[in-house]
Amino acid sequence: ENGAIWAGIETGGTSIVAEALLFSAPDDKEAQAAVQKGIGFLLGWLDKKKMEALTKITYDYRIWGHCLILQLFCYARARKAAGEHEAAVNEWIPKLVEIIRKEEHKGGGWNYAGAGSACFVTAPVLQSLIVARQHGENVPEELFERGREALIKNRLKDGGYYYGPRG
Repeated sequence: ENGAIWAGIETGGTSIVAEALLFSAPDDKEAQAAVQKGIGFLLGWLDKKKMEALTKITYDYRIWGHCLILQLFCYARARKAAGEHEAAVNEWIPKLVEIIRKEEHKGGGWNYAGAGSACFVTAPVLQSLIVARQHGENVPEELFERGREALIKNRLKDGGYYYGPRG
């Protein structure tokens, strides 16, 4: 289970870097080759047990990896930048939406590091689901509704938001 912590961090980090390269260097062949290599790396991780949907509250980061991979894959598909991985990316996008749906915390929001519904991860998960919906994926409205409620519930009196869940 401890290896899953690093799997989420590594896949999330790879997704962020690949997305940055996808958009910041669209005409740079080396950068776009790195994006495609990163997509291949991510596809390899998605088939591993360490990246399966997690439905219990525990110290784990795989949701972070799932949402960032989903966002990258949607953008790569739209920009026709997945190269030889196009079919696999197309196959994984709806699977990732389903994984994220399964990982939703009871009552809304998403777990981060075993603390329950946390703003730090709920907000980027919602952002990735927005991207997926904008790119034609079927994302249940209830996920957005419960996610918004979880964020609002975690708002501080001064209007800010705590990193994790509020007790």
